Amino acid sequence: MNTTLLAFGMPGMPELVIIGCIAVLLFGGRLPKLANSFGASIMEFKKGFKKTEIELQEMQAIAEKEVSEIKATAQNIGNSATGLAKQAVDTVSSSA
Repeated sequence: MNTTLLAFGMPGMPELVIIGCIAVLLFGGRLPKLANSFGASIMEFKKGFKKTEIELQEMQAIAEKEVSEIKATAQNIGNSATGLAKQAVDTVSSSA
């Protein structure tokens, strides 16, 4: 561990309690409001994330549906081309 950056090491529990008490004394009236707004922003972030996730799933379902429709259309075109080719061969064979 690099001790030059942390001259005295990591603060322990007593130091954290003292820092917390000083924070309450300095920002006592504003801390509950800050915590409330922080919690609300986290909730909004989660809602936005969930909404984006649902939209992506819907877009994926639409894309999969369109791909299957395109595959079906390509299959129909292939079948039609095969049928036309057989008709052309039969027409050429019968006229010869």
